[in-house]
Amino acid sequence: MAFCIKCGALIPDGGKLCVNCQQRQAGPFGPGPQAQAGPAPGAGGQAVYRLTVARKDQYFLINPTMKVFIDGVERLHVDNGVTLWVDLPAGMHVFSVKSGFRKMEMPIHLSQNLMLVLSWNRVTGEIEVEIFY
Repeated sequence: MAFCIKCGALIPDGGKLCVNCQQRQAGPFGPGPQAQAGPAPGAGGQAVYRLTVARKDQYFLINPTMKVFIDGVERLHVDNGVTLWVDLPAGMHVFSVKSGFRKMEMPIHLSQNLMLVLSWNRVTGEIEVEIFY
């Protein structure tokens, strides 16, 4: 199974169109390591897993890019409705997101491919994260 590049919905292997948002899945964002049964070997034989970061498609008057930091290093810029990923070695990592003056931080343990879906809470204005294994 893979994830839609726009909305993050599950797409069957080989799927070319998301049934949730009708987004075409052609290109390098089609089925990837999410469909693999085990970890990909990294340098030195260490397991490497894919951390997929998706941002919900939400509409606000001001909608700044969310900057994703992993272990204190800026790794991704996630815009509204975009899905990106990064391959990381297995183990503990510190995942943080900054956008404007808002920030959230949480520890993650990678022992399998993982998807984090970012969104704004419309009531509190805080950044929220949903975790999918």
